[in-house]
Amino acid sequence: MENAASTSTRFLRLENFIEPLRRRPAESNVEAIKRVLAARAKAGWELVDVCQDELRVSKLVFHRLVDAIEPPVYGVGEIPFDESLGSVRSTLKYLDLCLKHNFVPVAIIENFGRKPIAVLRKVNHSCAESKVVAVPLTLTAFGRKRELVKEALFELQTARGMSLACVIHGGLKPVLIAVTNEHDQPYDYLVDQAFGGFYKNQATRLEDLIQARSEEGWHVCASFVDPMQWPCVIFERETITTPALPLQSA
Repeated sequence: MENAASTSTRFLRLENFIEPLRRRPAESNVEAIKRVLAARAKAGWELVDVCQDELRVSKLVFHRLVDAIEPPVYGVGEIPFDESLGSVRSTLKYLDLCLKHNFVPVAIIENFGRKPIAVLRKVNHSCAESKVVAVPLTLTAFGRKRELVKEALFELQTARGMSLACVIHGGLKPVLIAVTNEHDQPYDYLVDQAFGGFYKNQATRLEDLIQARSEEGWHVCASFVDPMQWPCVIFERETITTPALPLQSA
């Protein structure tokens, strides 16, 4: 028998760090976020999302930068609201302007009675031709939440050439925010939930969920609070296929 070649599939595993958002006295949410981002960037961490955990505490989720030459550069600011456009279109207008300056959205944080806060990361290539879109979803309390989100992400990636940046709103009507795809190859998506907190005995903490999925090669991409008020995390995973050693005949 001739030697046969095969391929092996492995997944890139990234180290995670999760930090609660805590304000100092007289500090605004924007100022607190900027402070934490600056400190973590210097230490080699990059923000991937801001999640609400099972107790409604905002958590900043970072992953360890691999072979980074420079620390990430962020933009943080409140999103102006245009009454004639409404919430979603006001958000798109703001994000589109940021794209023209090469800032891509990472997370949009509800600001409890104030304007939502956008966290953006500067990329080292031109985004002049990039687009940002909103995809509203309608969920039910006990329906196919995970499948509906995955189907929408698959359609965005394959039919429109776009990838998920973040999610706004949540509840029964979350809105996916996607930008022109910058990935070299497609991502697989997984939707999972942390349960517990105020409504039942603690079962799955957000940190435990993220750690368990990270060990399988899944990285946090975005999150929202579902209709049952549980954290719903969207993970992505890039499959890396490499040639394996030839199979020797017996």
